[in-house]
Amino acid sequence: MTGMRTGAAGALGAKYLAREDAENLLIVGAGNQAVFQIAAVLTTMPTIKKVRVAAQQLSNAKSFVERINSKLKHQFDINIEDILFEAVENLKEAVQDSHVIITITPSRKPIIKKEWLQKGTHISCIGADMEGKQEIDAEILTTSLLFVDDLKHCKEVGEIEIPIKQGIIAETNIIGELGDLIVGKVKGRTSNDQITIFDATGMALLDIATADIALKQAEKNELGTTSNL
Repeated sequence: MTGMRTGAAGALGAKYLAREDAENLLIVGAGNQAVFQIAAVLTTMPTIKKVRVAAQQLSNAKSFVERINSKLKHQFDINIEDILFEAVENLKEAVQDSHVIITITPSRKPIIKKEWLQKGTHISCIGADMEGKQEIDAEILTTSLLFVDDLKHCKEVGEIEIPIKQGIIAETNIIGELGDLIVGKVKGRTSNDQITIFDATGMALLDIATADIALKQAEKNELGTTSNL
């Protein structure tokens, strides 16, 4: 459940904040969560044509890419024929050529530099989910449209935690929560040149919502068993 809702969060950030013509997706991190992020983005963003995967070890990225089609088919019933999957050898070059970037690493120092980004890039920061984690250059946040999933939680343990503590950004830099954008309380991207950021730390409420959907689908399709607790 957590894997699915985390993948959905990253993809929703991209859906609502990336350019409408975004084609190139970069996943930074090749762990268990990577396939959920890819599946969710491909489900919500039909414009994606290329998916690249970066990992600390190139061999891990290559191994992941070799198995991705099978994983998408068997775990998510997604058949991909017209999308190119590649392992990343040079992170800087991959960032420079990406429209959507999703970071899902345990990094405690920035791995994405501001000067690498092209205009119009969207980044969903997923890996920074506890105190001290940081995946992108804090300076990126100073000139970006910045959204969070939960303001209080992100200030404590999200991508914005360290930049706020260091005084690089303030709470006023944050436009709002993604939910505010979805329901129209705030505006998001207004041009293809803007860089957008979605800081998602994850919330138990999202796990509950995902479990509720799964339960309803199981009941509808008469799957699973009932236990008396």
